[in-house]
Amino acid sequence: MKVAWHDEIFKIIEKVFQVRIPFEIVHFPSTGVTSAINRYAEISKNDPDFPCKCLIIDLRAAIFNHDIEFNKKEFFRILISHVEQYLDTKINLEIDENIYHILENIIKTYLQKKKKVLFVFYTTTQINLSTTPEYRDLLIFLDKLRDSTGGNVNFMIATTYPQFDDNNPAPMPLITQYFSYYKKPWIFRSINEDLLKGGKLKKHTVFQIEKLVDLSGGLISLIKGLMRDLIMMDKELEEVETIVVDKDFFTNYPNCKQSVDRIFHQLKKEFVDALISINDGNPLDTINIKALTYLKNTAILDENNTIRGQILPGYLKYAYKDIPEEEVIKSLKTEIAKDDDVEMFLLSPKLKIDRVSGEIFVNSIPQDDYLSEKELKIFTLLYMSANTTVTREQIASSVWGDSSNIDYSDWAIDKLISRIREKLNDMKPNKIIKTVRKSGFTIVK
Repeated sequence: MKVAWHDEIFKIIEKVFQVRIPFEIVHFPSTGVTSAINRYAEISKNDPDFPCKCLIIDLRAAIFNHDIEFNKKEFFRILISHVEQYLDTKINLEIDENIYHILENIIKTYLQKKKKVLFVFYTTTQINLSTTPEYRDLLIFLDKLRDSTGGNVNFMIATTYPQFDDNNPAPMPLITQYFSYYKKPWIFRSINEDLLKGGKLKKHTVFQIEKLVDLSGGLISLIKGLMRDLIMMDKELEEVETIVVDKDFFTNYPNCKQSVDRIFHQLKKEFVDALISINDGNPLDTINIKALTYLKNTAILDENNTIRGQILPGYLKYAYKDIPEEEVIKSLKTEIAKDDDVEMFLLSPKLKIDRVSGEIFVNSIPQDDYLSEKELKIFTLLYMSANTTVTREQIASSVWGDSSNIDYSDWAIDKLISRIREKLNDMKPNKIIKTVRKSGFTIVK
């Protein structure tokens, strides 16, 4: 029987959990690791007979750089909302109640069904335990619960670089594991079975998939960016055969450039400096050993210590510039936002969204948040259908294509809508995206 590519990845993760110690999957941004975990979690949520309930605690959109009290509220808000969604329960937390006591009772009740519970924490930035002690306390709580349940409760941290170091030590025994997604059969099947299946780019050959791998170096986010560009230009996948990464590439393929921009934004400066040095041909013994180890372990460098693919080296050669001061960036983007409204979704005189990148502008100033790929698809559909109701089925078809009947749930749509509202500060009573009871959603202009 053929095994799905994401099942293969997760079987490796399950083997690590047999030692009953939590661990980190440290991987380069936007590989197939998170996609595999999300797929696993969705199956575990919808299949009552699935042996393990997987809970995704998504910390990627949160910014824990405020005061301790704000960080505390934000952390518990995220934790409670995700537990409620994945375990189909409701947590009514009173002022004098202990969240860990409530959580323990919920989990132990669920374990009476003879199933395991796995917590997965996603993050793209290191969380400082001194300013977010709730994160530290939760990890310690789960570690104790793992012991008391004989390993039936466990957790892992999926991150773009190690969470813990000498200045931010892990509060429990932890295995730190680099997970290299670069295994050509996995990448090939991921593209063929996950990205292209049921999508708009239906006609494709083995050569075209191999060309995508060759261009991207195996980074799924870059492939998604290329595919969005081809769709926007109303071209078929065969166009990929003629792509050359030159000085005009990042102008002609703006979605792909946006994907690379986000990767470099997520990387630590020492990793970026190492990539620049390698791309310039400098000797390896002159490169930061920590950065070199990270890039090799995450398979950004191949066996010859060369950057995989063509897009990342091309970006460093043609498109990457030393990032100027933050205010300079904001002023430059402000002028773009003012002068190029045709490329914007205009929600109000103050609020705009870039149609290509998903960047959010308030008073022509770019915000830290931007709409993700799926969020931008949904928002585009709602915006272009303003004043009419867009059904959940239409949203599912737009986001998941022909496989929407098996790939989505009402919860998944609600979560995406909730994230869009949060990023647009569209809190209740919702003024931008309105819920149409038992039908769908609409944007009223």
